[in-house]
Amino acid sequence: MGRKKLIQRRGATDKEIRIGEFDVDVGMFLATVVFYFVILALAATLYAAGETKVQTATDAAQALGPLSSRAASILFSVGLIGSGFLAVPVLTPPFLSLPMSHPL
Repeated sequence: MGRKKLIQRRGATDKEIRIGEFDVDVGMFLATVVFYFVILALAATLYAAGETKVQTATDAAQALGPLSSRAASILFSVGLIGSGFLAVPVLTPPFLSLPMSHPL
């Protein structure tokens, strides 16, 4: 489609909107599946090590440290931060449609 500026996106056809919706839906579904298996793998690893009282992401990262070296904690933290960056494009479009004079 190649429409990069907001002014170019005005007047999008129904087909372009459906394609965009499908793209977002498939991307969110695949991200959810990946994150589900990340959580499942983390839970299985921590349960096998006897760590059953994990309440926060910080607890999970710290619990991984003794299990498989410091690298696992660092990778978990980087992955958590990365997933936050992945959420930015999903969360920002509603704010892009607001008038610039509208206070957030």
